[in-house]
Amino acid sequence: MVEIIPAMLPADFKEIQEKVALVAGRVPLVQLDVCDGRFVPSRSWPYRGADLHRDQHFANIVNQQEGLPQWQQLDYEIDLMVQGPTPAIIDDWIAAGASRIIVHLESATPHHLKELIGHLASRRDAATFLEFGLALALETPLEVVTEYLEDVNGIQLMGIERVGYQGQEFAGDRVFDRVRAFHSAHPEIPITVDGGVNVEHARVLVEAGASRLIIGSAIFGSPEALAHTSVVAALEKFKTCV
Repeated sequence: MVEIIPAMLPADFKEIQEKVALVAGRVPLVQLDVCDGRFVPSRSWPYRGADLHRDQHFANIVNQQEGLPQWQQLDYEIDLMVQGPTPAIIDDWIAAGASRIIVHLESATPHHLKELIGHLASRRDAATFLEFGLALALETPLEVVTEYLEDVNGIQLMGIERVGYQGQEFAGDRVFDRVRAFHSAHPEIPITVDGGVNVEHARVLVEAGASRLIIGSAIFGSPEALAHTSVVAALEKFKTCV
């Protein structure tokens, strides 16, 4: 079954609340794009201040004094577009209730990635449901990820050139070819495609082997179009096309 995963690049906590309210009960999981302003130029919640812990909502969530919006109804996938993500950052998002954490392969050295994978493995226990995925930039050769495949629950292939920005143009045949090639070599590994995906792309991506589609702008649209009816209609269109 193909997962349609609404994605948001939130400026603040209020934006998460507003967007999640539009899709809660209609999808099992949403993705938060977390940008630190270093790995990518853009910043998103909770990196709006000088560091992660200056946001009071995030501090309260990590301390379990409050929860991520609608956490009782859906799960959260955290796409960490963070330079050199540390075990402490991973632990914060686990405490916040993340069910899937994505790390960009280009954000860390191979040694650092192995350490993170080991740390994540140590945090997986009977009480914690947690998946781990690696994201690959459009220009990164697929072969680079091979040594990590036995330790991940999926691979996220980027469909755009500039990571960390929504509303970019999909890279077309380059992405389709990468999905086909990876699926042919590793049919057992779930493939996520993130960036620029519209309904027409979705059909081809699923035929090529993708099993998870991250959809941001094509669901939530522009701020003026952000209304319950338009979001639900866009979401349903994706569900029916795959």
